[in-house]
Amino acid sequence: MSSLPSLPHLSREVQVAIGAVVALLVLWIWVRYGRRRYVVIKESDAVDNIAYQLGRIADALDRLAALAPRDAQPPAEEKPQQPENWLSRFRR
Repeated sequence: MSSLPSLPHLSREVQVAIGAVVALLVLWIWVRYGRRRYVVIKESDAVDNIAYQLGRIADALDRLAALAPRDAQPPAEEKPQQPENWLSRFRR
């Protein structure tokens, strides 16, 4: 007994084809109408100033990154070795 008797009995291949067509249609509609709208900023002195300041910030960050030592690690403090407690749940 079919769970949806009002639908005609279709073969498995036809059901898969219908599902693929519906999925592609939904995907096309989503891509077509779901686009984000972008605001285009016209050239102005303020936009040029912001671009210049962001460039200065990026250059400063590059200089700071070049000055930082790459392989330096802080010295680890030596802790006395304690016997391991095998009964501890969290191994502290």
